[in-house]
Amino acid sequence: MSNGMFIDITGLRERDPMRSPGVWSCKNNHRYRTDELWPLRRTDFEGVEAWIPYAFDKVLTDEYGPKSLVTEEWAGHRWKPELREWVKLPKKETLKKQSPKKEQYILKEDENVVIVYEEVIVEV
Repeated sequence: MSNGMFIDITGLRERDPMRSPGVWSCKNNHRYRTDELWPLRRTDFEGVEAWIPYAFDKVLTDEYGPKSLVTEEWAGHRWKPELREWVKLPKKETLKKQSPKKEQYILKEDENVVIVYEEVIVEV
């Protein structure tokens, strides 16, 4: 994938048009209003024409939160545009050392070492 975006193919139906007209849902009971879905918008996804819901941003933020359209970290992974893939984040190792004057924490992440002194970060 070139941009880190995923495609979700969902089958919808208007389950009770008599009592709840314009309310669509899928097998997982996610509900959408007609005006969130139509008219569909044409887009290009990985070089192929695709159609997306009219209010795709509302649909995504309602389901995944307001940062879902801009976040580059999700579920323990970070999007690396230069690699064009989601890379699993290493678990941070925290070593706590005592010094006579102040506490020092060393965080190891990948091959970088970050030393934190009383909320001041110094990269080594």
